[in-house]
Amino acid sequence: MADTVNEIEDQIDRTRERLGSTLRELEDKVEAVTDWREHFHQHPHLFLGAAFAGGVLLSAMGRPPRLAYDADDRQAGSQARGRSRITAARRSGPGAPPAAGSR
Repeated sequence: MADTVNEIEDQIDRTRERLGSTLRELEDKVEAVTDWREHFHQHPHLFLGAAFAGGVLLSAMGRPPRLAYDADDRQAGSQARGRSRITAARRSGPGAPPAAGSR
């Protein structure tokens, strides 16, 4: 019976050693996969693209939304600006200083 106990203990020790080495291999693989510095050195273009996309996204989130105008609104706006310049020029007359905001 002592032989079988010793054999069982030896088998347990061998199994424990194999599990220990397997666990060390697994730890090394996990460390290699999660090492972002190594991934950056292997794929710098990917990281730069992600940084650029993140910057564009953040800048879009920090900006107030643009108002949507159709073509008629833009045309009406440019006509109104033209009329205000003409009116300012008529008021000032020749030799008078230009009105504020006029060119």
